[in-house]
Amino acid sequence: MLPSLLAQNLTKLPLDMAKEQVPPVHEDASSRGAPFTLIGLMMNEFSIVNPVLYAKELGPDAPDFAALQYAYTFQTNRTIRPKEDVVIMSIAIDLLLPDPSKAKIGSQPKRHLQMARAECSFFFGIADLASFMAENDNVRIPDAINLSMVGVAYSTLRGILWEKFAGTHLGGVVLPVVHPSVVLGKPVS
Repeated sequence: MLPSLLAQNLTKLPLDMAKEQVPPVHEDASSRGAPFTLIGLMMNEFSIVNPVLYAKELGPDAPDFAALQYAYTFQTNRTIRPKEDVVIMSIAIDLLLPDPSKAKIGSQPKRHLQMARAECSFFFGIADLASFMAENDNVRIPDAINLSMVGVAYSTLRGILWEKFAGTHLGGVVLPVVHPSVVLGKPVS
């Protein structure tokens, strides 16, 4: 039943339907003090660029793409649904290759070639999310819980991309292990 729910735009459906379809990771998570459970995910976008499109930039000999040094950019978005006890964490990743045909500015390339893009939304259930409501009706999720959700989402996305890259010119490319603050674009303390 879940694939049919995810085929629709789950963010517009009552998310308690999703909770009914997907059992929590740990049935007794709240009794053990776990702050959240991953109740679902949806791949919003996935694309890999055929390196033939960059033949001019890469030259006549195709490199071993798995051995190259890539740059990564992250974009995150968080939607909070306190009435449904759900937080939707979306992470987008761009896999970039420095353009070898362009001059460099200092030690950085002037331009990057986009080799892949992925965006995935992760649905987290947080028991009694309304308890995090502030006086102004904004939800203030503690940093530790927020960082943990980002860590789970990013680690899961790393595994998904490992599988999706298999059998392509990006097979063997592994996204780096990074602190969740890096994914959020914040400095690591």
